[in-house]
Amino acid sequence: MLILGMYNHLPAGISDSVVEEVYQSCYRPFLSTLNRFPEISVTLHFSGSLLQRLEVRHPEFFMLLEELIGKRQIELLGGAFHEPILPLIPHSDRLGQIELLTTYLRKKFGKRSRGCWLNEYAWEPWLATTMQTCGIDYTFLLANQFDKAAIPVTTGRPVISEDQGRFVSIFPVHDCLLSWSEPRGLEQVAEGLLADNQTELATIMMPGELIARLWRQSGLESPDLLMEKTFAWFRRNALALETVTPSRLLKARHAIDRAYLPGTATKRFMISVNDGHFDYDKHHGSLRRALVAHPCAHLLYSKMAYVHILIGQLRGDKARKKTASEDLWIGQAADAFWHAPSGGIAVPAIRQAAWKGLLDAEQSTRPKANFKPGIINADIDFDGEKEFIYQGVDLNAYIRGADAAIFILELLKARRNLCDMYHPDPAATASLTGIGLDYLQALAEGQASPAARPVTIYQLIPTEKSTDSLVFQADSRLWGLSEFPSVQITKTYTFARKKIAIDYQFRNTGSQASQFTFRTAVNLAYLVEELQAIAIDATSYFASPGEATRPGLAQLPQPAVTAHAVSFLGLESCLSTRLNCRPDAQARITLPLPSDQTNPVQGIPVSLTWELHLPVDGSGEVHVELQLNP
Repeated sequence: MLILGMYNHLPAGISDSVVEEVYQSCYRPFLSTLNRFPEISVTLHFSGSLLQRLEVRHPEFFMLLEELIGKRQIELLGGAFHEPILPLIPHSDRLGQIELLTTYLRKKFGKRSRGCWLNEYAWEPWLATTMQTCGIDYTFLLANQFDKAAIPVTTGRPVISEDQGRFVSIFPVHDCLLSWSEPRGLEQVAEGLLADNQTELATIMMPGELIARLWRQSGLESPDLLMEKTFAWFRRNALALETVTPSRLLKARHAIDRAYLPGTATKRFMISVNDGHFDYDKHHGSLRRALVAHPCAHLLYSKMAYVHILIGQLRGDKARKKTASEDLWIGQAADAFWHAPSGGIAVPAIRQAAWKGLLDAEQSTRPKANFKPGIINADIDFDGEKEFIYQGVDLNAYIRGADAAIFILELLKARRNLCDMYHPDPAATASLTGIGLDYLQALAEGQASPAARPVTIYQLIPTEKSTDSLVFQADSRLWGLSEFPSVQITKTYTFARKKIAIDYQFRNTGSQASQFTFRTAVNLAYLVEELQAIAIDATSYFASPGEATRPGLAQLPQPAVTAHAVSFLGLESCLSTRLNCRPDAQARITLPLPSDQTNPVQGIPVSLTWELHLPVDGSGEVHVELQLNP
């Protein structure tokens, strides 16, 4: 007997044109061809977010799907609506996402799903409790996950996994993409099972998006012909491999063998979240490494956990809580947390879709009538130290204590995090993420100057409780380095509706005059294709110059230029930003080029530098102002 299945998901944030291309080359050929082979039963999973897009664009697909479900030729699998890595999200969100998709399928197709699809086959033992609570009877894990746990699967029969007296059946799977070094078609996998006499029961699953790749490799005229060829093979071999759905099989033949599998996921996921330095065959590893493997993932997870707490504090207004929860679940989609096959965390649109969901959720938790801007303390990034969060009408700013830098800047109208910088190297991303990242470099006459040193010794200065300002102070003497001048830095943040002012005061606390350069980094997560122009003082450099009189971005002064203002003019006005400096700074703007593989940065690093000469007990000032949507 054979369980034949396909699972389908496209991440939020990708364009409608990409969805359409995948639909025409993968989903449509599979279902329309299957309709001509009524004797073949298939198990299908679609993420809820994908079904919503298909429902709008292709109602005819829904009609055919409903017809085949009515004939009991197709069994639909449930799962988490927005396809998260299920063990990585809070318990209440797991229940909510599974029930949301279950309810959606029941309303659209009149059937309650009894199976649960696990994205990346991500499993923890306590998921058995989650699934039974949601009325789920069975799920799937890869056969090699059973092998790693030393559980034999030679018969292909499902096993029972139990947690605190609650259990779920688990089918071992041969995956067309993941079980071999090279992808295989459904009939290729089935041929191998026949050759090995594994025909008592076997489960074959295939990602629907693989169809286009297999079609291109086949040389056939269309993906429809590929699926015709595939299903014709199963028709010819129906006596040896009768297809059946999981629910039908479990009704006739219950799982009887117990098995306890450790936390596990696909090989590609485990290797990716362990920085690629992971021997999957020797070690189990941890799924939760995904949350710290890359700074972008860690910040998203931190924000997700924070918003989850805010939603939990809502009382009385069930409709507002429901809306906030459903927006939060969008931000939990797995692709934004790792280097998924879709590109995942490396794709700006996927990260932006996650941030948008989280910001929509947070906005839903705010009272509409009597919201007042203010500053709160919370350990947002789980490092044991509380951060400072300014919550405003138009922006949110999250400030670390040690370097007094903004590491999350949320534009609430645009639903964007302007600090969402990305580099493939996690360490490079960490060094780029921030606004107000400060550096000191001593200047020595007649000899080489020591390297610039990041200022990470700030401490909050207690002041009268303020709703719009924070004051930090650092003293270079804490470094204990003789080559650095004795300088005390006072850094003051002042927040307004669409403006952040950063004022620096420097005082020479040493016994001799000091000279040094001070640099602050203002790294903005703009993509070049989102900009109309970058202006330095009164001169604009255009993304699409068009005319000789309109200089292009390639003509930006390099390496630096003296300026009192740098403006980023977005194609959308809500994404425009202006930097004002006083006194004029040496401004350096680094534009990542799409063809530059040595600098694959997503975002635009900007550094502002001043040279200061302070007599004994002398002082100096620097002012930086960030205007949002000026």
